[in-house]
Amino acid sequence: MTKEMYIKDLRNYLEGIPEADIEEAVSDIEEYFANGISSGRSEDAIASALLTPKELAYSIKAEYNINSISTKNSFKKTFVILSSLLSLGLMNLILLPIFFAVALLVLSFYLTIGCLYFTGVLLFIAPILKMIAPAFVSMSAGVPMIVVPIIGIGVVMVTYVLHQLLNKLSKKSYLFLLKYFKLHSAIC
Repeated sequence: MTKEMYIKDLRNYLEGIPEADIEEAVSDIEEYFANGISSGRSEDAIASALLTPKELAYSIKAEYNINSISTKNSFKKTFVILSSLLSLGLMNLILLPIFFAVALLVLSFYLTIGCLYFTGVLLFIAPILKMIAPAFVSMSAGVPMIVVPIIGIGVVMVTYVLHQLLNKLSKKSYLFLLKYFKLHSAIC
C-alpha cells in the first residue's frame, strides 16, 4: 500500500472527528513515512508495519472520544465512551475463548505432527529393529519387509507437508493476534 492510499483510507475512516485532529494524525503518518523512506524502506514495507488505516482510525477515534469527554462532559459523549468500552469488553469475552481454543488446536496439531514424524522414523528403521529385537516388532504376514521403510519415508514426507501448512497457519494466527493486541493496547 502506498503512502497516498494509506492516508486516503485513514481520512475516510476518520470521518466524524474534527479536521484538526485528522490533520494531526495525517501529519504524524506522513512523518513516519518520511522517516522510513529516508532509512531506505519502501512505502509498502512501512505501511505493513503500521496498523491498518481502519484499526488506526478506530484507535484515534477512541482517543478523541475519551479526550472530548474530559473537556466537555455531555451525556452523548459519556454514552459513546461507555458503549465503546462495553463493546470492547464483549469482544474480549467472545474472542478470548476462541483464541484459547485455536491455540490448543494448533498445539494438538503440532503434537500430532511430532507423533507422525516419530512413526515414520520407526517404520523406516523397523527392519533394523526386527533384527535387533524381534520381540518388539510385529509385522503382518502379507507385508514384505522392504515395503515398510518405503511407507515410513512416505509418512515422513506427508508429515513434512502438513508441518509446513501448519507453520503457515500458525504464522497467520500469530499475526492476527499481534494486530488484535496492538489495537487493544492502543485503545486501552
